[in-house]
Amino acid sequence: MTRRPSHALFPHDTSVLNESERDNWLRLARAPGIGAGTCRELFKTFSSVEEVLDALPGMAVRGGRKTYTIPSDEAIEAEKEAVEKANARLIFLPEPTYPALLRHIYDPPPAITVKGDMRVLERQCIALVGSRNGSIAGKQVARTFASELGARDFTTVSGLARGIDTAVHRASLAVGTIACLAGGIDRIYPHQNLKLAEQITQTGLLLTESPMGRPPHARLFPARNRLISGLSVAVIVIEAKTRSGSLITARTALEQGREIMAVPGSPLEPRSDGCNRLIQDGAHLVRNIEDILEALQHHHFQLHGPQTYGAEDEQTVPVMAGWEISQHERERIAQCLSLALISIDDIGQETDIPIGVIQTVLLEMEVAGRLIREQGNRVALLPTA
Repeated sequence: MTRRPSHALFPHDTSVLNESERDNWLRLARAPGIGAGTCRELFKTFSSVEEVLDALPGMAVRGGRKTYTIPSDEAIEAEKEAVEKANARLIFLPEPTYPALLRHIYDPPPAITVKGDMRVLERQCIALVGSRNGSIAGKQVARTFASELGARDFTTVSGLARGIDTAVHRASLAVGTIACLAGGIDRIYPHQNLKLAEQITQTGLLLTESPMGRPPHARLFPARNRLISGLSVAVIVIEAKTRSGSLITARTALEQGREIMAVPGSPLEPRSDGCNRLIQDGAHLVRNIEDILEALQHHHFQLHGPQTYGAEDEQTVPVMAGWEISQHERERIAQCLSLALISIDDIGQETDIPIGVIQTVLLEMEVAGRLIREQGNRVALLPTA
């Protein structure tokens, strides 16, 4: 299975932030219209979080938003107090404690909330994912893989879901495991895993990019899945139907340059369809710990340095801050957009407008909440309510 190169977002050395800088990073993470991919684009032009925050209101208005409000000091203090009350902590993208592998994905979250023992991040992480309705055999494979990887000083990563995820976490409690959440760190889902989540924090870690109190809406789970793969050098899919969240994790792992492994199964078992297709497409077939270790020996994943974006197939043209863009250019660019994803290169070829101008207009629309951006420099309009 062909892996894409890894990416690096933040173009500066990691450093310890003072309290004011931490507040500004939290303010950016919670600003309207700001996703992780948006941050990546903003830091191509602005050299500090303070510059970004100063620029956002004007960008949003030019992008079509009537008003734009940066989170207040009161809102920032309230979230910090809630995090502290939950015995959790906030970690920001430039900080040295931010997980190194996660920092180098295409769209690392500007802020994560964690609860538990950070030392599990010092070991190499491997994700194990699978069906929420895992079979008895599948859950046994998950427990075996998790315990044997733990015995070899790996940290397992999964999503705290029912079935395979739960089996992985339970089998890893003795050595520590990481559970990535879709909602806030105080909104454990599913409810029946509340006790398991608390057990995980004793030796391992809960991790999320969602703010305190945010419910785990369905739309948040694909973003959660990229955290699972982003923390890991490899993803092992144990059971998965053809259309499942586990295959979304495998896809994001492929985009992030991670190794993909899958457990084969009977062609008569629907829960094996996804795994068998992954193997057919080039994922490593794994039956036991020896197969996993052999696949890892052939894995040549490397991080790009913090001074480079490392995206060989993507535009790195910065937005044109202060550039006068005509209404005609804005209209031409908007006419190219629809609910279907389109590449920025295609917009450039269609309009013959400089890429820097296109990037500026699209970023302003993104900040205004009118646009989504996916890896590969593809954009689409957000559906209107």
